[in-house]
Amino acid sequence: MDRWSWTVFILWECLNDRRQKRRAAKRLADMEKQQTSEAYVFERQREFEERMRDDVKAGEPYAVRGCSAHIYRYLMCKWFDRLADRSRHDELKLRRLRRDWLAYMEALEASKASSYLSVDLDDRTKRGEYDRQAEEEKKRVVAIEDAFAATTIDKPV
Repeated sequence: MDRWSWTVFILWECLNDRRQKRRAAKRLADMEKQQTSEAYVFERQREFEERMRDDVKAGEPYAVRGCSAHIYRYLMCKWFDRLADRSRHDELKLRRLRRDWLAYMEALEASKASSYLSVDLDDRTKRGEYDRQAEEEKKRVVAIEDAFAATTIDKPV
């Protein structure tokens, strides 16, 4: 190949690489929008509440119940609705809120499962690992609850 052929080849590769990066970024942004759409979040919330009910009815030891379930049902759901209503015109803020809401439900469920495994397993190292994991998830849950409370409550009690 002569020098011009190499130059054209390198330019073509650079342009093709840029196009691929743009397409990948666009696909990622589209996926992010889809996963924070109202319908997606409502579907995930419905599935979460269904699993909560089914696990409690079945008597599963890792079910979300008690204080956690009460906070979810009577505080967090209402706070999420109120915050979503407030930020319905700010797409970026609404997307962030929905992402936090999905993370909250996931962390709530994961913390209960990890707590159960940290008590139930016989192997000490695995129990310790699940215990640390449960603590991290609980911290995430509390951080999201505190953030929702701070932005929802106008005046401290």
